[in-house]
Amino acid sequence: MDNSIMLRLQTTCTISPGEYITMIKSLVHGYVAKSVGGGKNSNKNISVSSLHYFNKLLKLMTVSFVGGCGTIYLYNILVPDWRELQDTNHYYSDWKLRAYCSLPLNAFSRFAGSLANIYIPVWLRPKIFNMYVRVYDCRMDEAEVQDLSAYPTLAAFFNRSLKSTVRPISDADLVSPADGVVIHYGKVNEGRIEFVKGHDYDIADFLGTVNIENKKKGHELYQMVLYLAPGNYHGFHAPAKWIANEEIHFPGLLLTVRPTFLHRIPHLFCINERVVLKGSWKHGFFSMSAVAATNVGDVSIDADPLLHTNVKRLRKKVYESAPVITGLEHAYQPGDKVGEFRLGSTIVLIFEAPPTIQFAVRAGDNLRYGQSLVINALWAFRFDYLPLVSKSAGLQFEPTLCLFNVLEETYKLQRLPLTDCFGMVLDIDLFRKEKGGNPEVIRESQRKRYKDVKLVDDVIDYDQRWRRGKKNDLCHMKFKKNEPTGTDIGLPTDYLERLEVLSAEDVKNLTITQIKKLKNIIDEKLAETRTEMENLEARRHQALIQIGNIIHPTVPVSDDEDNNRVEKTFGDIGIEKKYSHIDLCVMVDGFDGDRGTSVAGGRGYYLKGPLVFLEQALINLALQMLHFKGYTMLYTPFFMRKEVMQEVAQLSQFDQELYKVTGKGSEVIGDDSIDEKYLIATSEQPIAAYHRNEWISETDLPIKYAGISSCFRQEVGSHGRDTRGIFRVHQFEKVEQFVLCSPHDDESWKMLDEGEDFARISYYRFKSVQRLFNLWCQFPHFNLFRIVVVLLSPNTTRILSGSQMVANAEDFCRALGIPFRIVSIVSGELNNAAAKKLDLEAWFPGSSDFRELVSCSNCTDYQARRLKVRYGRTKKLDGEVSYVHMLNGTMCATTRVMCAILENYQEENGIRVPEVLKQFMPSPYKEMMPFVKEAPIENDLKKKNSCLPK
Repeated sequence: MDNSIMLRLQTTCTISPGEYITMIKSLVHGYVAKSVGGGKNSNKNISVSSLHYFNKLLKLMTVSFVGGCGTIYLYNILVPDWRELQDTNHYYSDWKLRAYCSLPLNAFSRFAGSLANIYIPVWLRPKIFNMYVRVYDCRMDEAEVQDLSAYPTLAAFFNRSLKSTVRPISDADLVSPADGVVIHYGKVNEGRIEFVKGHDYDIADFLGTVNIENKKKGHELYQMVLYLAPGNYHGFHAPAKWIANEEIHFPGLLLTVRPTFLHRIPHLFCINERVVLKGSWKHGFFSMSAVAATNVGDVSIDADPLLHTNVKRLRKKVYESAPVITGLEHAYQPGDKVGEFRLGSTIVLIFEAPPTIQFAVRAGDNLRYGQSLVINALWAFRFDYLPLVSKSAGLQFEPTLCLFNVLEETYKLQRLPLTDCFGMVLDIDLFRKEKGGNPEVIRESQRKRYKDVKLVDDVIDYDQRWRRGKKNDLCHMKFKKNEPTGTDIGLPTDYLERLEVLSAEDVKNLTITQIKKLKNIIDEKLAETRTEMENLEARRHQALIQIGNIIHPTVPVSDDEDNNRVEKTFGDIGIEKKYSHIDLCVMVDGFDGDRGTSVAGGRGYYLKGPLVFLEQALINLALQMLHFKGYTMLYTPFFMRKEVMQEVAQLSQFDQELYKVTGKGSEVIGDDSIDEKYLIATSEQPIAAYHRNEWISETDLPIKYAGISSCFRQEVGSHGRDTRGIFRVHQFEKVEQFVLCSPHDDESWKMLDEGEDFARISYYRFKSVQRLFNLWCQFPHFNLFRIVVVLLSPNTTRILSGSQMVANAEDFCRALGIPFRIVSIVSGELNNAAAKKLDLEAWFPGSSDFRELVSCSNCTDYQARRLKVRYGRTKKLDGEVSYVHMLNGTMCATTRVMCAILENYQEENGIRVPEVLKQFMPSPYKEMMPFVKEAPIENDLKKKNSCLPK
C-alpha cells in the first residue's frame, strides 16, 4: 500500500471528490498488486481483469453503504415505535424470524464496523453526518465539538464527546450508565432474570457463574435494562461507586435488540455477544453488561485495551468456555467512562440492594447518563436514640431486633425537602377514612391507569405515622385551660408505656401538673425524632406526586391507544389525495427545512411566504372566535421560574419535554448568581400559574382565558417519527383555551355552550322565541328560520353537546372545513393531572390517517391544589379549603392545522384557501397558494430512475 497516499488521506483537508476516488482506486490497485503479484514491485504484473474486478468491487461497496443507510432509514420509518406495539406477532411472523436469524449478521456487522473506520474527506463529512443527524435526531448542540467536518470517521462521530455541563451526575446511589430507554427493571426472583415482561432466564445463562446465595441478609438482586438507539450518545459510564474485579467476554450472535424483537426471540440477550463486568458496591454484588447487536462493529472497555469483540474466530456457543479475566480491581466513580459501542445497543445492570430500594424511573422513560435511577437513603442515626426512634415509627421495642428494625425504617424515611419536590397531588384527606375519604376509589383509579396501586398504601402508611407524632398538640391545648392544679403526683406507669396511642380521653383525666410532665416527656422524645418526622412527610409527598388524578367513570379502560373510543365524526373521512403535507409545504415554497436544520439543529425550520400569512390567519381566526365566546386574551411569558414550573409540570416533563435556560440572576454588575428558567411547552403552564396563591370568589367564576404563545418542546421519545415537515417540531405557535370554574355541582363537567352561543360561533343569525327552550337559526339560502336545537327543559342545556372547549375546537375545524373525529383517550394513556381527556383528530387525506390536532383535559382540582388557587373568599368555618377546577384545551396548534389544510385543500395547481381565512390573507394568496416547486417525492423518484441502467 502506498504510504504517501495513506498519509495524505489522514492529514489533508483539501481533497476534492475526484482526488478522493482516485486515491481509493490507487489503494485498491496497491492491494491487488500485493495479493496477485505477491511483492512490492509487482504492479506491472497486475492483470487488467483483476483491476476491473476490484473496480466493480469498489462500486459494489459504495452502493452497499448507501443502500444500507437507506434501508436503516426506511426501517425506522416503517416499523412503529416500540412503545406503541402491543401485539408484536402482527409485525414479526415465524418465517420472518427464521429468515432473519439465518442471515450472516456477524459478517454484516464486521463490515459495518470496517465502514465506520474508513477515513472521510472533509468536503464529504457534513453531507454524511447531516443525513445521520436528521434521520436519528442527534443532539449536536450537546457535543463538545459541533463542527461536523472535524470527525474523520463514522466511528469518531458515533462516539463524540459531550460537553461537561450537559450531563450532570446525580448524587443518587445509582445513576443511569448511558443515554437510552428503560426497557425493564425490577427484582430478580429465584435466580431468574426478566429482561422483558413474560420472558425470564437463568441468571447463570447471562452472567456465567454467580453465587446468588451469598447475598447479604435481607438483600435482593435487582435488574435494569437500558436500550441505546442509534441516535443516542454511544458511550457508557459507571452507574455507581463500585469495583470491577472480573471481566467475561461471551462471543455469540448479533441479533437486533430493538425492543420490538425482544418478545419474539427467546433468550435473545443470552445468545448475543456481550461483555460482562462483575464486582461489588456498598450493598454487595454488582455487574454491568454491554450487549452487542446487529451493526455493532465493536464493544470496547477502556480498562481492557486488548478486548476485541465480533471476531470471526471466536464464534463459540459454549459460554462456559468464555475467557475470564480476573484481578482487575478497577475502581469506578459515578460517571466514569467505562466503554463505548460502535453504534447503539443495550446495557444491563444486575445488582444487590436492600429490599426497600425505590426506583425513580419507569419502563419507557428516556434517560441520560448521570440521571438518578433510585431514591437515596438516609443512614445516619444515633445508637442511644434507637428505642425512641423505634417508638416514634410505631415499632415494638425489642433490644435484639431494634437495630435491624430501625435500619429498615430509616432507609424508608429518606429526607427530601418539600421545596424540591415536583408535581401536583391529590387531596390528602381522600386517603383518610376518618375524614370521609375512600382509599379504594384511588386504588381503583390507579388500576385503571395501569400504575402501581401500592403507592396508595404507602401514602396511607406514611400519613398515619406522621400524624401519630403530632399528638402532643392535645397537651398544649389542655395546658392553656385554667383547670384546677390538683396534687403534684407522678404520671401513671401505663401512660409512659403507651405514649404513641394516648387519646384525648386519656389526657382529659390528668391534672395540669401531670399534663406538664407528659408534655415535657413527649417534647423530649419528639425532638429526638424530628428528622424522622420530616422524612415521613417528604416520603408521603414523594408517593403522592406519583398518584394520578381520579379517573372519571366515562373514561375507557385500557392501556392501548388503539382502544380510544370514537365519540363523533364530522365530514368526509374516506377521501384520499395525492400529496402529503411534507411535499405540499415545499411545493408552495412555504418551508425551508435544510437551512432550518443547519441553523437550529434537528426539526429546525423556516416558514416562508404563503405559510407565514396562513399561520397568522389561523391565529386571528382562533382569537376572534374565542373573543366572541367571552374569553380574555393573554399573551404569556415564554419562560418560567423553576419553582413555578415545578408546580404545573410533571417530573417526566423536565427530562423529556422542557428546555432549560440559564442566565445571570441579577442585573447588578459583579453579581455572578445564576438563575434557572424553563421555556414553556404550552401556554397552559403560565396561565395555570396566573392566579397562583390567590383566592377566587365564586361570583367571578367561570374565568375563561385564551392564551397565545410560542411553545418549545424537546420531543424526547419521538425519535424517528415525523422528522420531516412541520407536523412535529421543537418550536411552534399555539392558541390555548384555559378555564377556571367552581369545584361544586359538577361545573367542570358541565362547561357547555348555551344554544345562542352555539349559533353565534357557527356564524348563523339566531333568534330565541323562548330563550331557555328553543333555538331558531337562519339559513340564508332558504331565507327562513328553523329550529336546530330543541330544549325540553332549562336543565337540558347542560347536555346538548360535549365540553365547551371541545365544542370550540370542533367549530374551529368546521369553519375551516377540516374533517375530524372526537376520541376519548384510554385510561392508561392519561397524564397524572387529567381525569379525562378528549382529542380532536383531523383526517389527513394525503397521509390517509387521522392525526391529533387538539387535546382537551379536565384536571379538576389537581393543578389548583399545588398552585394554591383557592375557591371562595376565605377558609370555611369547618376549616376546609376548596380549590377551583381547571380545564385546558388546544384551540389551534398552527403548524398541525396548516398541515391539515394543505392536505385537504390541495388541487392540481395549488392550495385553495378556506373561505373563512380569505379575510386575513393578502391579495396574492387570497384565493389560492400556487405550486411553484416540484414535489420532493417526485424529485426523489426522478433521481432514482436516472441511476437505473438504460
